[in-house]
Amino acid sequence: MAPQQVDTTISPSATGPALALAKKHASDRPLKLYAGWFCPFVQRAWITLQEKGVDYQYIEINPYHKTPEFLALNPRGLIPTLVLPPGGEGGGQRVLYESMIVCEYLDEEYTNSGTELLPRGDAYERARQRLWVNFVEKRLVAGWYRFMQHTADKAYSLEEVRGEFLGDLKTFVGEMDEEGEGWFSKGGFGLVDVSFLPWAGRLWLIDHYKEGGVGIPKGGEGRAGLEEGERRVWERWDRWLGAVMGREAVKGTWSERGEYVGVYKRYAEDQTGSEVGRRSHQTRPRAAANNNYSTKGSHFEDDFDTFDDYGHHPGGSNDFSLQGKSPSHQPKPKKKKKGKKINRKMGQDHSIIDEDTPPKTLSSRTLSSVAKYILSGRARRIVVMTGAGISTAAGIPDFRSPDTGLYANLASLDLPEPEAVFDLGFFKLNPRPFYVLAKELYPGNYHPTVSHVFVRLLAEKGLLHQLFTQNIDCLEREAGIPGEKIIEAHGSFASQRCIECKAEFDAAKMREFVSRGEVPRCEEEGCGGLVKPDIVFFGEQLPKAFFDRKDMAEEADLVLVMGTSLQVHPFAGLVNLAEERVPRVLFNLERVGGMGSQADDVLVLGDCDEGVRKLADELGWREELEEKWRKLVGDKEAERQLQGAKKRVEALHDEVAKLAEEVDEVLHLGEKKEKEASNPEDKPDGEGKVANEVDPVVEDVAAIKSSVKNTDITKTVEVSVETTSALNPVDMPDGEGKIVDEQKAGGEHSGDNKSSL
Repeated sequence: MAPQQVDTTISPSATGPALALAKKHASDRPLKLYAGWFCPFVQRAWITLQEKGVDYQYIEINPYHKTPEFLALNPRGLIPTLVLPPGGEGGGQRVLYESMIVCEYLDEEYTNSGTELLPRGDAYERARQRLWVNFVEKRLVAGWYRFMQHTADKAYSLEEVRGEFLGDLKTFVGEMDEEGEGWFSKGGFGLVDVSFLPWAGRLWLIDHYKEGGVGIPKGGEGRAGLEEGERRVWERWDRWLGAVMGREAVKGTWSERGEYVGVYKRYAEDQTGSEVGRRSHQTRPRAAANNNYSTKGSHFEDDFDTFDDYGHHPGGSNDFSLQGKSPSHQPKPKKKKKGKKINRKMGQDHSIIDEDTPPKTLSSRTLSSVAKYILSGRARRIVVMTGAGISTAAGIPDFRSPDTGLYANLASLDLPEPEAVFDLGFFKLNPRPFYVLAKELYPGNYHPTVSHVFVRLLAEKGLLHQLFTQNIDCLEREAGIPGEKIIEAHGSFASQRCIECKAEFDAAKMREFVSRGEVPRCEEEGCGGLVKPDIVFFGEQLPKAFFDRKDMAEEADLVLVMGTSLQVHPFAGLVNLAEERVPRVLFNLERVGGMGSQADDVLVLGDCDEGVRKLADELGWREELEEKWRKLVGDKEAERQLQGAKKRVEALHDEVAKLAEEVDEVLHLGEKKEKEASNPEDKPDGEGKVANEVDPVVEDVAAIKSSVKNTDITKTVEVSVETTSALNPVDMPDGEGKIVDEQKAGGEHSGDNKSSL
């Protein structure tokens, strides 16, 4: 169900005990909590502050009218946000968000104050509690929202989600300390208790809105028919709930009950636009779909990855109950089925999902199913990742082609290596080679492709959540994609500034310098520094906007990857941020990165524009797409791009024919060697034994030959995730034309903040 008009009439401040506590902490203090009274994530941080007994300022945030001052602290506008007293290197302002990170920080920073939430002297118990915090995040909190947001149109029933939630709740209770005062751990009230109690205290809302309620058996006669073990579980639950809700630090953070009913009505009707509510859209319970829900971006989200193979469905083992138990009682991990062998580039080592694994979200791994998913309204936040492959039809040369690549054209400039043109140190010594390149690439020389206009179409239909591009050519802007929807991860020619004083340089003057092949210099008085477009060079960080918005990839309902080799980090890591249930579609000449490793991955191998046109056909948008594209670039340019596409297909035909000839030659030699090896009279070895060892190249060559000759590259090839390209990736064009390799940019898959263009 698509969200309707958002209710912005939420009470602007807390009520009851929470209001009194907020007023008590309204005075200006160095430690500030930006909060919302209705938010359970805020309540975690608020309870922790109270437990630690530290002085702080409480600042209520209206979720629908966030101030510029608050957004400057946390650009995503999420609460809780904790502003720390000035300190650290430089003594500037420090900000933290993510509720459990805030809680841990407070516990560690104020060690000698108030309640100790994580035990200091027991490393194992501290680690164990962190694991169970993650269980709360991934199972109980996620399950609470799936339960609350269930509606009749969901793919799973209310009974299924109730069964899943109760099962997880019993697992949680079963791990609680049997003795003591009721807390989760024997050491006392701690971080695990804090992590779940805001939702435990809201279970009554599920009882209020959902038929049959949560389903926890009532005390007394309501549990008379239960088996002894289950009865004890729910008695232990009662003891825990009473203990945590009775703490003074907890009681003071609740508003009046009636206020929550209106807030959570939107959740009950699945009409919320909130972050956590959106993440729970259309997810099936594990009991129904064996889907291990993962709240991407949650604290400690990696701690349980190694346990996922044990399963969480009826009859499956419960991995969390194994913590601290004898290894002899632990189930053996499931054996992974053998997948088909694939050709891989060096550095890639991703498995292909088993052929018989069904999709979790799509009806099938096809573009038709992707189109139905989009048209159903379930893909309301589409994240697009693009590389140089979408600009190929525009005529922009790649960087590495031996004869036509931009690096080849720089050979006459006596560079120490071609990549030096994007090295900041070299630029400072000799900027001329870069400006030779800039003249070739500068905006205005090329026109957008159908792929660019398709992304614009997504934006116009309100479906584009964010575009992340590696391209520096500004064709996304020229295509008409709104600027606020574009993140140019490696910068672009759209702006320029002095590398010394950072002063901006006039765009019109910059164009004049570039057109003349001259090097511009800063015009600020007393400076005269070199001017450089805001393209990320080696030694420079990626734009701040990339890091501010990269988490938007976590929020995707659908990810489209177009024309990129996914080899350059941290850009390449974006594709893995979305939840595993989220469909991912690759438009590229070959399979890249980890694409094809998840159940809802769809691979469309071939020319990007042709793949996009095929999706537009399935969506019924083809005519609109072509019309917008031709209107933008003109008929002459449109025909030029179409003719160029035909030439690229012909070139690929030549590549395939050449490869087939090479295979024929190798096969002929291999057959000859095999024949010779099979004749003991002609080939005795040095010890008089029969030499029957066949050249290894013969082993798979027939299959390769068949694969090559059966490859049809005159059209886009849509394949499911177990299929691989018939062409050797080493021989196949990159599809991205990236400027440099990742090792040059600071280490293989370094994951740091450096550019690798």
